[in-house]
Amino acid sequence: MSNPNIKLVIRFTNATNSTAHFMLYKGAQLDASIISPQELIAMNDGVTTEITMEERLSNQVLKGVMGECIKDFKGKCSVQKAVELIRALNHKQEVKLYIQ
Repeated sequence: MSNPNIKLVIRFTNATNSTAHFMLYKGAQLDASIISPQELIAMNDGVTTEITMEERLSNQVLKGVMGECIKDFKGKCSVQKAVELIRALNHKQEVKLYIQ
């Protein structure tokens, strides 16, 4: 990784089934009200479960809480989740997108 400010890399790999692979680098800061740690763990395992309304509301209590990745983290997700990852990333950190 040449630019140390890039903390998220997303590769859109298959347009037909709308999947993306992502890589979060150590030090990436994510807003927990947009994407929860449980969702990240599920995406790491390749699980594509939808978050319930209760879970979404409970995450709203955490508005403004930034979680920081303590190690590199990669996984697979839908395009919608990839957009949520981008939205959750600290605005001072950068994203690199690859569309194939």
